[in-house]
Amino acid sequence: MKRLVALALAVAVIGLTGVAAAENDDECGCCGEFNMCEDTFEKGLEFGFSGLSNIGVNVVKKGSIGIKKWMGNDNYGILRFGFGMTSDTDEATQDGVTDYKVGSTEFDVAVGVQHNMGCCGNCLVPYVGGLVKVDRTSSYTEPTVQENIPAGSIVTTKTTSSTLGLDLMCFVGGEWFFTKCMSLSGEYTFGFGRSSTKGETEIHGADNTESKSSGWDFGPFKTANVRLTMYFE
Repeated sequence: MKRLVALALAVAVIGLTGVAAAENDDECGCCGEFNMCEDTFEKGLEFGFSGLSNIGVNVVKKGSIGIKKWMGNDNYGILRFGFGMTSDTDEATQDGVTDYKVGSTEFDVAVGVQHNMGCCGNCLVPYVGGLVKVDRTSSYTEPTVQENIPAGSIVTTKTTSSTLGLDLMCFVGGEWFFTKCMSLSGEYTFGFGRSSTKGETEIHGADNTESKSSGWDFGPFKTANVRLTMYFE
């Protein structure tokens, strides 16, 4: 319920921002007269949110902040920094045992190009693009175990892992300008990548164990994103 309220508040803030900007200037904001089909902005600051399909499952998910720079020929250069966290706890249903806990944190850096494909009407701009992304993800799992483990027992108490990934990604989306210098975008991203993972298992009554693995993920992995962008001349 708290997550749904937070999402509703975020949507409300975005909407009120657009209304306020429109009220302050009959020409729709800070950039005055502007033709989406003929003119361009030199740079932009964007805020993104993804993981919408998981909003009712965990404390998710993923946000990003990025900058856009006009490169000519309907292209923007993009630099994005992403961050995210998941956390979930299943409370123990009986006395004398621990809760089951799982969670992860993620940070990534992506660089790429967005190509605008003309315009639809006065305020909608479809686009495609590509990104190269480097990401680091750390995760943990704490299984349900007895609070007072009997002497001589061998029990796994926690597993952790750290993954470094290199991803090649494509995206397609549409950008709606609700003022002359602010837009909302819906974006679908897909791709594949290579990752390397190092894990550790903590064991009560025995030595901890380590593991390593690497390989390509041809999934393809995919996600939906929502972005708010502010442009500047």
